[in-house]
Amino acid sequence: MKLLVLFSWAGLLSLHYLGVFKNLNVSLSFYDMVLHFLGGALASLTIIVFFKNRGISRPVFVFTAVMIIGVFWEIFEMLIDIFMTPNFHFPINMRNVSDSLSDLFFDGLGSVFLIIISNAFRKH
Repeated sequence: MKLLVLFSWAGLLSLHYLGVFKNLNVSLSFYDMVLHFLGGALASLTIIVFFKNRGISRPVFVFTAVMIIGVFWEIFEMLIDIFMTPNFHFPINMRNVSDSLSDLFFDGLGSVFLIIISNAFRKH
């Protein structure tokens, strides 16, 4: 199962690469939402798989950890925009804020989806 998680991360990073370098984030308006949903689900799966024997894979912990990861990812994206984007202007506009909130929403939605699926399989 751990190997499947690692290959899944490789797949997600490949999709992220395509989004950034092939401009799929621009040409497909939903692409970023799908990636954040998958990222939230995959982060949840990673936490559940790697920490299940330590007793800390409870749903509240998993969701909170995913949201913290999402916040740090958004800070990383903002820093990349500030330092790598030519002609970046302050103050940060509402488009950037709404994009970050949408990203965090889909991170959380992916996490909740995987937690529900995980709990359903755990009971059977």
